[in-house]
Amino acid sequence: MEYSQLKLSSDRKVIGKGGYPQCKGSPLSLGLTLKWFDQPNSMTNLTNEEFPSFLPNLIFELEDKAFLTDAISPSNLSAKGFLISSKLKSIIETHNLMEHKFFKARVIFKEENYDYFWLHFKDNKDKYLNAIDYKNSQFYVANLAFMHVRDIDLSCYEDYKQKRLSLTMKYIHGAKISLDETLINENLDLFYLPDVSRGYFLSKNLYDEFKKNDITGFDIKEQEII
Repeated sequence: MEYSQLKLSSDRKVIGKGGYPQCKGSPLSLGLTLKWFDQPNSMTNLTNEEFPSFLPNLIFELEDKAFLTDAISPSNLSAKGFLISSKLKSIIETHNLMEHKFFKARVIFKEENYDYFWLHFKDNKDKYLNAIDYKNSQFYVANLAFMHVRDIDLSCYEDYKQKRLSLTMKYIHGAKISLDETLINENLDLFYLPDVSRGYFLSKNLYDEFKKNDITGFDIKEQEII
């Protein structure tokens, strides 16, 4: 399957003059300060290692100069996923995604409330990182700025885990990644490879749906990683 690389847009022509991220630090119009994030059901407690055991309180307020897009860049939320409109959800949920759940969210913009959803992914590293053909892939060690430090050879997932643990303040990223047939045969339309690759991989099928429906808020480019 043919894939492009997907990420949230930082283009001010797309997301507005408020820049990236599009959301304020907290929903100030509701009188909520940063202490709001101390609550047990705070969105800041979301992790991609598992689905939450709580119903996250997902309220966002756009910057005054932001544009309302189908995919919105949130603030104070570090988990991987997307804040998406109902329109975008109706498209995505008919396609084949890596393990995920949708949670209702509220977006405030110019004193109006909009129904959005948080698309939350589960890493399942044992599945996705085991699905890499390491001997036919190329990897490198990257620093905290994601810059290339040196190449590194990996033979298997266990080898990756051991060498990753030996690194301090560095990462292992894939320059060229070959996937095994178990993952290829799933025909995923949207997924990412935890830790070894930045961004998301988007199938041509889903990309065509985005174009046909004028979906806004994403930056989609050609990729040569997988």
